[in-house]
Amino acid sequence: MYRNSSILLLLSCLLFLSACAGGDPRISVRSDDEERVFMLAAGPNSEGDFPGALSAADSLLASLNMSDSLRGYIMMERAVALANMGRVDDALRYSDTLSEFARHKNMRMVEINACMVRGSSMRRLGDNQGAVDSYTKGLDLAMAEGDKDMEQAFNDYLSVIYGELGRMDESRDFAWRSYRLAEEMGDSLGMLSALSTVGVTLQGQGKYAEAAATLRPFQTYAEQAIAPYQIKYLSPLVKTYLNLDSLDRVRELMVLFRRAAAQFPAPQYEIQLVSAESLLAEKEHRFADQWELMLRMDSIGYNGKTTETIAEERASCLANMGRYREAYDWLEKGYRSLKESRLSSLEHELSDLSVRYDTLSKQLRIEHLTRQRWIWGFVALGALLLLGVTIFAAMFSRHRSHRRHEREIHEQYIRGMEQERRRFALELHDDIAGELVGLQFGLESLPKAEVGKRISEIGQSVRRLSHELMPPDFERQTLCQLLLDYSIRFNSLHPGIHLTLTDEGSFDWTKLTPAQNHELYRIVQESVSNAVRHACPTEIRIALGGDSRFSLEIENNGATGSAEGSGIGHRTLVARARILGADLADVLKDNIYKITIQQK
Repeated sequence: MYRNSSILLLLSCLLFLSACAGGDPRISVRSDDEERVFMLAAGPNSEGDFPGALSAADSLLASLNMSDSLRGYIMMERAVALANMGRVDDALRYSDTLSEFARHKNMRMVEINACMVRGSSMRRLGDNQGAVDSYTKGLDLAMAEGDKDMEQAFNDYLSVIYGELGRMDESRDFAWRSYRLAEEMGDSLGMLSALSTVGVTLQGQGKYAEAAATLRPFQTYAEQAIAPYQIKYLSPLVKTYLNLDSLDRVRELMVLFRRAAAQFPAPQYEIQLVSAESLLAEKEHRFADQWELMLRMDSIGYNGKTTETIAEERASCLANMGRYREAYDWLEKGYRSLKESRLSSLEHELSDLSVRYDTLSKQLRIEHLTRQRWIWGFVALGALLLLGVTIFAAMFSRHRSHRRHEREIHEQYIRGMEQERRRFALELHDDIAGELVGLQFGLESLPKAEVGKRISEIGQSVRRLSHELMPPDFERQTLCQLLLDYSIRFNSLHPGIHLTLTDEGSFDWTKLTPAQNHELYRIVQESVSNAVRHACPTEIRIALGGDSRFSLEIENNGATGSAEGSGIGHRTLVARARILGADLADVLKDNIYKITIQQK
């Protein structure tokens, strides 16, 4: 209590000073202070003051900024304190928290100790198989880490629990491994602990004289050891002498047993003491005292005893007191537990047999399938070859069709270009050349003003043709910019026709490649030229649109005849649209002719 109060007072003072400094209310631990801080929690544990160790650990973890290593070791002391205080459920839950922290921080030593706490807690709760699993995992980690101390300890734990499970051969093997490791390290306490477990194993096999001969020479040394090792040594020795009916010897040893348990009052050691007191009371025919001790064990635990064993001991004690009806009830309870245990064992055996049967059936099936493997293999190979030939033929046919389709589009495109060249040639020949010839014959007869006007008109026609022939800069300009330049130039050259350009959608035109810009621009240029040549429009509208896919509309208010174009110019537009992966549609309604290009 004094140590616990001192720790809390020290932490309170440090917190007060830190708060006055106006900084983080938690105290940062320097590296050279870590050992001293650790001992604030470890010291009470080593002296058996488990509540003090728990209180100190909680205060340190809540109040200090510390390294992960120090935090892990203080958490480890907290888990040990919970287990030694008998708060087994809390210890089991906290061991999972500790194990997770250790794995996350790659702290093998802390993870090993978490396995130790978890195994001890599960053993206290009667889950012996869970305890074996935890101890085995801890042993594997200790061996991988090369930690001989923990390896020796886990061999010792496994020896004890296998003894409680009645698996004496395995218990003896682990006990001697523990002894040899302790002897190799020169660890006298470890050797004493291992020999104590050997005594438990011999006692479990009914070899009481051999157990006494093994343990008796170490009594003087055991009396000088710390309390936990005294208790571990005395427990099998007392039970051995009880079975040998050496009651005087037992009474002498019980004096040492009680003294050691008083020095180190942990629940697990109290269980061993009460168990020994109960056996002594039975030998001395103090059955009422034995019954009271058994009732006391209800609150502190049975250290791995099975339900049927507890029921048998209770029934025997009650029968000795003449309380036969209660004894019968306890025997019936033990019988039911044993029946359930055996049924569970039978179910496990049946499950194993079922697994073996399934395995054998699978093996027979595999052999049957193996015999048919070559036949099915040849059938599958033939089918694959046939399928391959079919796929190759289909792919070849599709490739030829695709090439033919591409050739047709290319030919249409070329025919469109040839038609465009012929148009330019006709305009040069019929319009500009004719104008020049007429101007030549009229130079002498026409007034100078009329000559100048004729020359200006010819110049505008030449400029218009040159602009249409000159390719725009598709690399540096978007389609919107290209069409804006085109509309400005067109309006300046065609004063009787008004061309408008609008962008009515949200499509990002900067995503188009120069090749796509080129095709769309030529579609607009050819459509407008066709309207000017073949209709009498006063207005031409170009509308850009689309969201995730582009669309383009070109309409004029001149009468053009049928909407289903079949000329070379129209086929050229269709070919260009296909190159873009788009559909082209045209419609004539109320003297408005509209062409729509929609990306697929």
